[in-house]
Amino acid sequence: MAKTDKALQKVVKAWSFEESVEVAKHYYGVLQKSHLDLVRELHAAHNALSNSGYRSDLTSGQMSGGSPTWESYCQAVGIQRRTADRWLALYDSDKDILLSMEEFKARKLLEFEELIKQFEASVGKPIDWRPDGWSTACENYYNTKLKQRKLLEIAQRSSFDQAELFNREYLASLSDRFDVASPQEILEFGRLCEDLKPYAAKEVPVPKQVRVVKLVEAALSEFQPAVREKVAKFVAETIIRMEVK
Repeated sequence: MAKTDKALQKVVKAWSFEESVEVAKHYYGVLQKSHLDLVRELHAAHNALSNSGYRSDLTSGQMSGGSPTWESYCQAVGIQRRTADRWLALYDSDKDILLSMEEFKARKLLEFEELIKQFEASVGKPIDWRPDGWSTACENYYNTKLKQRKLLEIAQRSSFDQAELFNREYLASLSDRFDVASPQEILEFGRLCEDLKPYAAKEVPVPKQVRVVKLVEAALSEFQPAVREKVAKFVAETIIRMEVK
């Protein structure tokens, strides 16, 4: 048994960074080529089924007379339709390449910006009119831009009277400033909750209390740094007096 182990040790080579990189690069290249070949075939199939009068939006259970559909094609291949659709979205048939997710997002943003220009330049259109190509994703992107414009407008106002501090628009803008969206922001909010947990009221969920803190912090940012601490102290003492009553 010992002799066998020694023989195996001689056969098994020590791991090498350079050799491993070369092997991985080879397989990665094969994988990328196979991926592109597959998506190219999916693209051809989708076009054929769409352009031949087939209803590519129907499921296999909705097919009439057994006519093939894009859904039935994906099932026959063994791939989920939403996965195939996602790959097709990344495929640039003109250049015969697969876009990275970053490239895809960059193209989409350019497309959205162009559609928004058309929308904002439109005159005399019905209230629900949107340019061709407008999607739910574009609508969400546009609404986000409107919020950002409003926040910038409020931030650039020179006085509290101009800012209309007590209207709903302003209060909504405060909420938008600390509303968590990205995974990084969610993690940061979670860490803040953990840091403040020892000081929070035990009867109320910590995240609810921290959101109040973040709201007050956003409101205090409207004041000049020189007086911000005094205002914060005034607000805290006033709330305590009001609660005592």
